[in-house]
Amino acid sequence: AENRTFLASLLYQLGTLDPAKPDAARVREAAQAAREALLSTVAPSNQVYLLLTACHLQLGENAAAAELLETLATRDPKSATTWSQLQSLYLALAADTGYAERLDIVAV
Repeated sequence: AENRTFLASLLYQLGTLDPAKPDAARVREAAQAAREALLSTVAPSNQVYLLLTACHLQLGENAAAAELLETLATRDPKSATTWSQLQSLYLALAADTGYAERLDIVAV
């Protein structure tokens, strides 16, 4: 798992060297390596979840990133950073009317 995590981290860094023009193919490779790291251990580290979250965010896959942050929030409910990121993602997803309708989000 550690080797896969290292590979995922390296691929992510290579894929995001130019923030103005990230390499989506490298980021997808990083996400695949992170998923493999998650599957190869009984107790994956938070680092793997965060890395996979970053990959999904970089690829514009906010719903997948939110699911991972929900997992992290369950694992460490006192993490203010995780809750803040999750709130931001929920707001971004709510702005996407199609996503809000699928979740039955009702404006109060």
